[in-house]
Amino acid sequence: MTSTRRWTRPLAAVSAVVIAIALLALPPVQAAADQLLKIFRVQEVVFVPVSQERMQQLEQLNFDESTLFVTEPERVNTPAEPRTVASAQEAEGLVGYPVAQLAPEGGVPSEIVVHDRGVYQFQVNVAAARELLQLAGVTNVQLPDALGEAPITADMAPTVITRYQGQGYTVTLAQGRSPQVTVPEGVELSQLGSAMLQLLGTSPDQAQTLSQQIDWSTTFVFPFPADMSGVRPVEVRGTKGLLVSGRSEGERNPHLYWQDGDRFYVLEASGDIREADFLALAESVR
Repeated sequence: MTSTRRWTRPLAAVSAVVIAIALLALPPVQAAADQLLKIFRVQEVVFVPVSQERMQQLEQLNFDESTLFVTEPERVNTPAEPRTVASAQEAEGLVGYPVAQLAPEGGVPSEIVVHDRGVYQFQVNVAAARELLQLAGVTNVQLPDALGEAPITADMAPTVITRYQGQGYTVTLAQGRSPQVTVPEGVELSQLGSAMLQLLGTSPDQAQTLSQQIDWSTTFVFPFPADMSGVRPVEVRGTKGLLVSGRSEGERNPHLYWQDGDRFYVLEASGDIREADFLALAESVR
């Protein structure tokens, strides 16, 4: 995955804000005036291209992204150890949702591992987030104090990781339900969406238009480097996905990320497999 590592560091500041702002930008599935917190679950992903020039600008900012948090993200529950099971049916009994599988031609399942639910929590430093936006040239959006008035909690449902052995390659399918995220009440959600889009390099006018068109109650914005040939959006079973092509020690090592309703999937392969065959495997997931 050498190709992806080259752009991981330039997006360090962005990733912190994706956590601290993009997640915060989503409104509740249900709202009540007397609720302190809002709850949402991601059902759609919008992939936003970020230019190399913008990534370099963000990397060169004189800003310590660790200051974005009053309390750093931490796991607050005590999960059980990962459990190896004998079948997808046994995994379903543990996780509480249908477990998808590759078509038989994708390979023979060699291992199915269930990872327990994880609950993560952190609190945003609004002053630092405002400083970052100012340094990045986003001056037409004011973040509300409410962003930092309560911790943010992400409740990750149990996940299932299945490994398949094919002819000359190995495939790993990770799947789970979208996290349920609890965020503070009292924010202008479209404004936060506009701030995040501008941080990623979208013009103020376009960011405002897009933020009004996006259904923030179900949508997560995923940034990716626009001018890197090994990373591109694709379609998987009628939904949007992101394909990361790579090589490791001479072998192909593609990764594919996609969302289908409230379910997310990550498919990874290593060994001798063509890209077309890899994408066909993703299409076969049922």
